[in-house]
Amino acid sequence: MATKSALISAVNGFITSVVNITKHRNSMLEVINELYPLKVSDNSTDETYTTQTNQNITYTIQIVKQGRSIRINGSFTYVGAQALNPNTTIFQFKDSEFKGDTSTYLGTNIKYEPYALKTTNNITTGAYQFSITISSNN
Repeated sequence: MATKSALISAVNGFITSVVNITKHRNSMLEVINELYPLKVSDNSTDETYTTQTNQNITYTIQIVKQGRSIRINGSFTYVGAQALNPNTTIFQFKDSEFKGDTSTYLGTNIKYEPYALKTTNNITTGAYQFSITISSNN
């Protein structure tokens, strides 16, 4: 899941004064990997791409970045005694590749604001599913 500049750099890195089949194949694989990206997963335990912000919320997400479009599917569970107010942060992105632009995107029970997923409603104890698509900065 490369940025446009990283993809151009990868292709240019394989092009030298002598272009052979291996270098050409490797540059094309970079393009193919961008068009058909792998899904990555994260959760409140691993925190590979995200940072948990509330110990009463656990989450599991799958992220696919294709070009400048980022799809985030997942679920979160809230186990607190009090209902969560709207605008409570579920998690923040720490990996810049998955940080969206500065717009707000609404989903069911959640919204994306720059670099964080937040609740949109009063959330009571329970499990919630979500799916949201955002635009990337890069």
